[in-house]
Amino acid sequence: MKKNRFKLLSALCCMVLSAALLAGCAGENAKDVEKPAKQANKGDLDSAVSAFLLEDNKDSYSAGECAGEGHLILGTEEKDGHTVAYLLTMYGQFDFENGMLVKCSGSGVIPAVMTLSKKDGKYTGESIEYPEDGAGYETSIKKMFPEKYQSRVLTEHNSDYKQLKSQETAYARAYLKEIGREDAKIGEYADLDTKILTDCGVSVDDSNYLLDISALQNYPMFVGTREKLEGGKRYVYECKVDESAKKVIYSKYEYENPKNVAEQLVFDMKTHKLGEVYGGRQQTSPK
Repeated sequence: MKKNRFKLLSALCCMVLSAALLAGCAGENAKDVEKPAKQANKGDLDSAVSAFLLEDNKDSYSAGECAGEGHLILGTEEKDGHTVAYLLTMYGQFDFENGMLVKCSGSGVIPAVMTLSKKDGKYTGESIEYPEDGAGYETSIKKMFPEKYQSRVLTEHNSDYKQLKSQETAYARAYLKEIGREDAKIGEYADLDTKILTDCGVSVDDSNYLLDISALQNYPMFVGTREKLEGGKRYVYECKVDESAKKVIYSKYEYENPKNVAEQLVFDMKTHKLGEVYGGRQQTSPK
């Protein structure tokens, strides 16, 4: 959970939900829609909340290929010419892992209080406040939320989680449709069927060593694949283990044409060395 933030963001105009879905989930091939729209077609409170949450959270978590949010408006009130919205929120960043669009970073259910202005029938998010972590959580909730919402906020409700998750997932689903991969599954890391290196004969010391090498940071920490958009092209970063040859093989290749291998590095479990097969990268120092 974020700690006691109260942010003032400049002129974030609301947008319709369909635009927000595409804005939330966009890779390098669609950078122009990663930013919230500057002008909405109508003054819709839900759309303004969506836009503000996407903007407010985008630098708070590890970036993925696609972002999504969910929110429930528990109620609103007018204060000093502004609209105050009492919310339950969720945010997620998604990446392709083993061909599945997985939530790679983000939050669970986080209560929030958002302040919005309204001009010419259009809402604009102005600021948002989140409760404190740890021991100060309940106290901050009671300061932030009117008494009639406090029980709802302080008690976990599975139905709230499901609604927020459904909204967040809708962004991922819209993105899959946009890039023509509607058949891909959407899930969490827990949904992935993976093996870690130590399950495949790699020692704990060697596994920890490989995880610390900067040249391998784009590769998955498990045996499998991770996809990245680079320069408008999709690449697959693959880690596999040849147990009989005692080698861990890291390969980067084009998603559309797997035969076009851009990089390959091989770790020898016998010599404890990582060597470059090809790819133009300077060879990593031996262990």
